[in-house]
Amino acid sequence: MTTAEIVAIEQLVAHYNMAIDDGDGDEYSATFTADGELVLPDATIAGREALVAFGAGAKERSMRIRHWVNSQEVTITGDDATARSHLMVLRVGGDGPAVLLTGRYDDELRRADVGWRLTRRVFTPDT
Repeated sequence: MTTAEIVAIEQLVAHYNMAIDDGDGDEYSATFTADGELVLPDATIAGREALVAFGAGAKERSMRIRHWVNSQEVTITGDDATARSHLMVLRVGGDGPAVLLTGRYDDELRRADVGWRLTRRVFTPDT
């Protein structure tokens, strides 16, 4: 496990955050493998088309949000990796920033020809 590999995974997560916050479905889905999936408490979004639609759905939100991910812990074994991180989602604009939710991501990743990609991301909200 090299520093460059860890940074590449951190950059992938940053790109994920920017894409979902911007409502860019194509870029959002590109952070996953073609068969990747996002597991939420009440739904699983799986496959390229579903991920594009989910990512693009951010454009339709009535409020702007920002994903804030920190405390990343990465483990790499060959061409596979896992990562854990904390998440805070902020509402921005309007009356000023406010925390909408917090939770944790548990990620599974695979090294691809284009770099690291998420194969599975599980979001668990704090209760």
